[in-house]
Amino acid sequence: MDVAVLKLASDMKGDNIETIPLCEANWKFGDYIDVYGWGQLAENNKAQVQQMRKVRVPLVLRSKCVEAYRQRETITDSMFCAGDLAKGKDSCYGDSGGPAIFQNQLCGIVSWGLRCASTKYPGVYTSIKSVRNFIDRAMKL
Repeated sequence: MDVAVLKLASDMKGDNIETIPLCEANWKFGDYIDVYGWGQLAENNKAQVQQMRKVRVPLVLRSKCVEAYRQRETITDSMFCAGDLAKGKDSCYGDSGGPAIFQNQLCGIVSWGLRCASTKYPGVYTSIKSVRNFIDRAMKL
């Protein structure tokens, strides 16, 4: 899992700082999530990105994701997959730890994948719902 909780000594200040609710939304496969990050734009393009980017990708059916990674990795219950396999859209190297947003709620964290924007392997994300108890406990410390 790619989860950490940082407790700050004081509030952050700035024009572009906001809170976001943690995921309570119910989604279905085929719904779209927005993924944000500073990662590479393509697997073979290592140029430094100058601004944060967003890609909108559909959730991938769990059985399709498990099958894609069957020979290489295990997709656990705390993970979900997303990516536009037909168009080759996905998160990429450098996006790990970034948010996956659905209906203006933080529903996932970019975790890992094989290759970038692959037509075979969707991106793998940590589900906020699966780690919600951990987050809630950490916030009470």
